[in-house]
This record gives sequence, structure tokens and C-alpha cells, in this order.
Amino acid sequence: MINMRFQNYKKIEITHSVHLKIPTGINQVNVYLSLPIEHLNQKNITIKEIYPPPLEYLNIEGNNVAFFECKSSTRIYIDYELVTSEMKLEKSSFIANLTEVECNTFTHSQELIHINDEIRNLARNIIKDEKEPLKQAELIFTWMIENIGYKKPSNYFGNLIAIRNKRGDCGNMSFLFVSLCRALNIPARVIFGWWAIGPGKIGPHAWSECFIENYGWIPVDCAVSSLIKQAKRRYNLFSGINFYDVSKDINYYFGNIDNKRVIYSIGSELDVPHSYPDFKIEKYKKFNLDINGKPYIWGKLSKEQRILWLQPFFIHFKRENENIIRYPSFKSKLTVKAPVGARLIYYFHILSGVTIFPSIFGLIFLHNPFFLLLTILFHATSALFLWRGTTRIFYIIVLFVLLILIFLTLI
Repeated sequence: MINMRFQNYKKIEITHSVHLKIPTGINQVNVYLSLPIEHLNQKNITIKEIYPPPLEYLNIEGNNVAFFECKSSTRIYIDYELVTSEMKLEKSSFIANLTEVECNTFTHSQELIHINDEIRNLARNIIKDEKEPLKQAELIFTWMIENIGYKKPSNYFGNLIAIRNKRGDCGNMSFLFVSLCRALNIPARVIFGWWAIGPGKIGPHAWSECFIENYGWIPVDCAVSSLIKQAKRRYNLFSGINFYDVSKDINYYFGNIDNKRVIYSIGSELDVPHSYPDFKIEKYKKFNLDINGKPYIWGKLSKEQRILWLQPFFIHFKRENENIIRYPSFKSKLTVKAPVGARLIYYFHILSGVTIFPSIFGLIFLHNPFFLLLTILFHATSALFLWRGTTRIFYIIVLFVLLILIFLTLI
């Protein structure tokens, strides 16, 4: 019996394209492209089209992956649909416990989820005398929101980076939460996916899950809760929380998750079914990342032959001559299919916002404010259909003031 209460079912149609440019000097680029997977709150997946056809389909630690070998510039196109739902925490006595192998998998130390004495001591200090695993996980969640702020992505990844900077993006916050749970022997893992809200409202995202007896895998999203906290400090004005129209309750994202996301892969540092030769790291710099203080080259595999994460793809490339610096380039784009009217409103909102700046010159040089007032009017009107909460109230006030100014200008 499933331990979650499901509601607010939502059908999502997505087009995903990866544009891969392979310059002279690159022999081949292997692409591992994760496909959406069946999960607790993600069902009824239908892949309508994949072009070009993959060389093979892989199962990498439970993740569905399409594998391509590209020797020239390629555009990979995928069209699919699925049904996602909101799920809320609910206790059940029918939850099957994890096997010993699964427990070991989700409690051990990894490069991104490094467990050392610092992590163990911090976890113990957070929970103090609490013995109940669910309460322990909730205390870790609360500590995260109070001590680790959200920061946009960089080239530094890992749980230790988040502690050092006291800030992190959704990935680093998830790595830290998972490491603190694992330090207490609570199985935990990272989920990689994308926001899938509507036209123009989409982006990569990561969150966590921890396994609690009689509850099963429960979702935890420290990053969104941190964003909610930041939004409250500025009265929710112009916050992505309003734009995405998600819960404003900071505590909601412990044990609950919204229906506005697509899951691509589960887990980090995934085993690769293919073998690749070792490489000299000093000859690669452009794709260099910092993983908890150690250099890592995205696009090459270390001796452990592991992919750090799939969100939603990973490439492995070969150069003809290691002494000649050549790199492939790529662009990944996900588009949520939305009604034509919704897309037009979004594009109109963006266009009217951009037009505000040149219209300022009309005010300065032509001494005519009408065009500026008109573009702001269009921008504010379209915003009423896109924003929610405090920001919508702000735009209503702006719209009211603009109408008065335009009326006074006309008379």
C-alpha cells in the first residue's frame, strides 16, 4: 500500500531538445540522456517520439537512459507526456522496509555526499537527544532552512561546499541534507528533475528523499523552503514562489511535494555500463568543476567510471589529439506545451518589458511619456495573468496608477 496521499493530478506535455555541436578535432561524443521515470507521484509516461533513434536503451541503477554515439553535430529531439501529482505525508503500516543492500546504497559516503567527522558531529548536534528518525530528519530540515541560504548555481558542488559557504543551490542543499541523514543512518538520496510550470516557467531542479519506516520515501525540498523564507523577508514581492504559484508554507516541503515538476533521475554517482580510458586531467580545463574541493571534468569519467548526475544528460567526448584543445558545445532546452493563449500572454509580457527601456528615450528626447506609459500598461496587464500573491497586488496598484496617468495625459 502506498503511503502517500495523492491529489491535484496534472498532465504535462514536454518537448526536449539537445543541440550538440562537435568541432573538428573531436572524434566522438557519447550522450547519456535520461528519460522521465515512473515514480511515486509520476505515472503514465508516454514517449511519443525520439529522434534520432538511440543506439541503445540502458537501465542505470533504476534510471531509464537513451544512449547515443555522435560523430558530427546533432540535434536530439524527444516528445513525451506524463501525469504528475501532489503528494502529502501519510503514515501507513504496510510499507515494506528497504533491503540490506538498499540501506547500504543510501547510507554510504560519496564524492558529492561526503560523510566525515564534521558531518557526523553536526548531525548529532542538530538532533540532540531525539531518537525518532522522522523527527531527526525534520530537525535536519529545519536546521538547513535556518542556516543554509539559497544561492544560484556555480561550478562548485558538494555537501561540504554548502557548509563552507553557508549557501548553496538546490543541488548542494540536497547533497548536504542527504549527507546529514546518512550520517545518522537514515537512508536518503537526491532526485534530479525540472520545474514544469508553464510557458517560460521551467528550469532544472533537485530535491531529496529520505526513507522512514512506516512512511517510505518522503520528499524534502530545502531549496524551495529557503526561497520561501527569502521571499517573506521582502514581503513575497517579485519572488519565484509567486511566479511558480507554489505553497507559501516553509514547512510544507518536508514530507510533501507539489505537482509542478518532472523527475528525470534518482541518485547520484551512477555506474556507467561502458568502459572508458583514463585521461590526464591537466589537459582539460573548460569543463572543470570543483567537487568538494577536488577537480572534476564534466565530459570525462574518472577511474571510478561514474556519472555524477543526470539532469537530464551527460556527455563523454574523445579528442583526436590531447595536446590540441577542442571541446564540444551543447544547448539543452525543455519546453512545456501550454495553450496558445497562455504562451502568447507570456511572450507579450516579455516583449512589453523589453520595450520599456527604449520607450524611456521617447520620454527623454521627445518629451512624450505616452509610449512609456502604454508599454508599462501592457506589461502590468499581462503580469496579472502570470504572477500570484503579493506581486499580483503590486501590479494591480501599478495598473490603477497608470490608468490615472494616461487619463491625465490624454486630457
